[in-house]
Amino acid sequence: MVKQWWYRRRVVSAAKALLRRVERAVAKARKGNLAPAETLDKVADSATALREALTKEVRDCAEVERLAERLQVEGTTSGLVKPKHVVLQYVESIAWAVGIALLVRSFLFEPFKIPTGSMIPSLLIDDYIFVTKSSYGVKLPFADSYLVRWGEPARGDVVVFPYPVKGTPDYDKDFIKRVVALPGERVRMRDNVLEINGLPIEVERLQGEVPCAGPNGYPCRCVLQKERLGEHEVITQHFVTQGMCVNRPHWRTDFQGEMVVPEGHVFVMGDNRDNSSDGRFWGADGQLEDPEMRGRTVPIELLRGRAHIIWLASDWSRMFSFIP
Repeated sequence: MVKQWWYRRRVVSAAKALLRRVERAVAKARKGNLAPAETLDKVADSATALREALTKEVRDCAEVERLAERLQVEGTTSGLVKPKHVVLQYVESIAWAVGIALLVRSFLFEPFKIPTGSMIPSLLIDDYIFVTKSSYGVKLPFADSYLVRWGEPARGDVVVFPYPVKGTPDYDKDFIKRVVALPGERVRMRDNVLEINGLPIEVERLQGEVPCAGPNGYPCRCVLQKERLGEHEVITQHFVTQGMCVNRPHWRTDFQGEMVVPEGHVFVMGDNRDNSSDGRFWGADGQLEDPEMRGRTVPIELLRGRAHIIWLASDWSRMFSFIP
């Protein structure tokens, strides 16, 4: 279906462009007496036939293509239309391809590769995903300002954004996390359970343990729990309380008190809760301390889009699957 649509669009577009060139050439030739009248009349008749085919209520693409080929031959033979140089044809094709790619990347979809394990088990290292750039609106190319905005991030959305804390090595690098709290909400975490506005979210601890990576790749054991975040049901991963895998200051997971998300910002966390650099830790060092939490949250205007699909993964069963 898409192939047929593209074929019809290409034929019609090329025919219209040829028709404009020929009609301009005929008008110029008549004005300057640059060609015999009978030759111009013949080419003009072919141009009229092509225009009529293009303006029919039910357009026959095969007829349009045949009439365009005839007009091209007559225009070239009469000297009214010069064939495009092969180099120019290649340049035009490349320009169209680049333009379409930029359009898709800027306004529709953008591919990303997952570099770390902060979103395990939802996303694994080296997964390739598509991010929908227009989830919350359309941005100006190469800018953070919205041209048109029609949506807001929801709790549970997986989003891509540039790391927001200035003055750090990771500043402006692409991060991917899950939205857990929205503007104006109070958030805290106790015993690996999120609390939003004083109420714990719905959590179900799953049976069994799984191997996982701890600090510096140290082998650990983890448990999984199912959480309800808005309309999303997600699985999060947590260290089992033992050995090297816990009780280290930079791996603590509980908040030091309740935080309030500033307006125009969202609070994000990784699904690999005990091994994720996210809003619990950003700004936690003395020189980055931010009482208003702006250093610990992500401005909505920075969101590059919402992650929707895993399009390439080492496990083929996960390819072209939706991200929970």
